[in-house]
Amino acid sequence: MANEKKTGSMNLIDFFMLGFGSCVGVGWSVAVNGWFATGGGPVAAFLAFLVGTLLMIPIGFCYAELTPAMPVAGGAVAFAYKAFGTFPSFLAGWFIALAYLTVLPWEAIYINDVMALIFPALKSGEPLYTIAGIGIYARGLILGLVIAAVIIWLNWIGSRTAAKFQTYLTSLLAITGGLVILFALFKVNPANLQPIYENIGKGSHTNFFGGFLAVIAMAPFFLAGFDTIPQGAEEGSEKINFNNLGKVLVGAILAAGGFYCLIIISTGMAMPWQEFAKLKRPAVALMFTTLYGNGGIGLLLYWIAMAGALARAAYDLERSVFGLRPSACRYEQGASHS
Repeated sequence: MANEKKTGSMNLIDFFMLGFGSCVGVGWSVAVNGWFATGGGPVAAFLAFLVGTLLMIPIGFCYAELTPAMPVAGGAVAFAYKAFGTFPSFLAGWFIALAYLTVLPWEAIYINDVMALIFPALKSGEPLYTIAGIGIYARGLILGLVIAAVIIWLNWIGSRTAAKFQTYLTSLLAITGGLVILFALFKVNPANLQPIYENIGKGSHTNFFGGFLAVIAMAPFFLAGFDTIPQGAEEGSEKINFNNLGKVLVGAILAAGGFYCLIIISTGMAMPWQEFAKLKRPAVALMFTTLYGNGGIGLLLYWIAMAGALARAAYDLERSVFGLRPSACRYEQGASHS
């Protein structure tokens, strides 16, 4: 059994969608205006994500070399085991698991919040209990449990279904994100970038460089996720060339970084950034009702942005469960993969 090669059904497109979708977080639809507030303007946020993307490339190159050489389930767990032995591999596995476990509650809560905007009844009545001052309602709790059960079931029945589900969600994310960028660009006015820097009350920085550092400190969190490609390498079809997985991985980082930069610069110029920074969540959806009105195209774009936000949150739930699947945390010593 140790020398038996396991093959799956994922092709290179599936792997790219997995990596790109994992990198592009829900932040593009709900937190981009918060980045402006944190950095003191969209220019600082844009440069921070541009530099952050460039800084992630060398890490991506390391994974790009290791993944074709060891196309086995586990990613960093397997790499650490091969290089350093059991204990470092143990630590790597637990840190990865903890990273995914911190994502799951956030995404489950966010899906609930967005669904509550669509169906206010989800937050009607008295809350069952509160956490950090936020009420937890029965209908919302049931919805969260149902969604979690569906995601777990998709992964339980096999990688083929889970991978295709991820690909469809990422396609929806890319389409909605592209429409957001396009219709934001229709309203572009470079004057909306002024002032280039201003602390509007978030953070203690007093100059542009301080704002830039504030955003670049969190940019890697929003660019992480490409490690899901090596974690799922063993689910690759026997027809694919594993040497191309490295190119797919680096391509996913570049595509995600480019996507973030386009979202930042297009929304930053679409309306005065100080006003955009003060919008409630989901900020991008509300931006369109401000730019195009509450009816017609403005309302249509609002729902498109909401659909993208839901797809992103559902994808993160799926990706986190995918990363925690037993097959993604297993490395068998002596397994042969060529």
